[in-house]
Amino acid sequence: GCSVLPIDLVSFEVEPDGCTNIVTWVTATEENVAYFELSRSEDGIDFTEIERVFPTGGTDEARYELIDEDVSRDYYYQLKSVDLDGTFEIHPVAFAKTLCCYQQNAEDFKVSPNPSSGVSQVQFNWCSIDYNFSIDDDKVVIRVFDQLGRLAYNKEINEVHSGFNQHQLDLSALPSGVYNLTIESPNWQSGSKKFVKL
Repeated sequence: GCSVLPIDLVSFEVEPDGCTNIVTWVTATEENVAYFELSRSEDGIDFTEIERVFPTGGTDEARYELIDEDVSRDYYYQLKSVDLDGTFEIHPVAFAKTLCCYQQNAEDFKVSPNPSSGVSQVQFNWCSIDYNFSIDDDKVVIRVFDQLGRLAYNKEINEVHSGFNQHQLDLSALPSGVYNLTIESPNWQSGSKKFVKL
């Protein structure tokens, strides 16, 4: 169970750095600590352990740093210190808003398979120009145009989140030919990708 441990946590912070998060914590003392358990969560509720760190030991201040790689979305981080006798303490959660999508070009999205006879996947990194509004409440529209510029397919996606997104397109009803696909939102419009329907 939980109990007060002989550990004095000075700080626990996470700093976004491109497509990585730098997680640091500092302890003033850490007597009888067996290990630290670092966990990560997308919703702040269900946490999954990503790293176990053993203490330096002693009574002097110690600093720990871990780099969480490939963070394409927002994450919550939780630090748990576990004592030698199995008792543990869960420390306040730290949150990091991803900067990963800001390194992506709005035109950098993928359609696969391409060519396709019907169903394809569209993959894109989503980010908002306005960093203050809720990305989760926004939407994007995928449009497919024929070679004459006529709209041949239109799909509105209401579930988009910060970072990597993947959505299925069923283009089986389209005649064979070459099409141009775009992704649009109230904030930006992508360039077009050429798509071949078999």
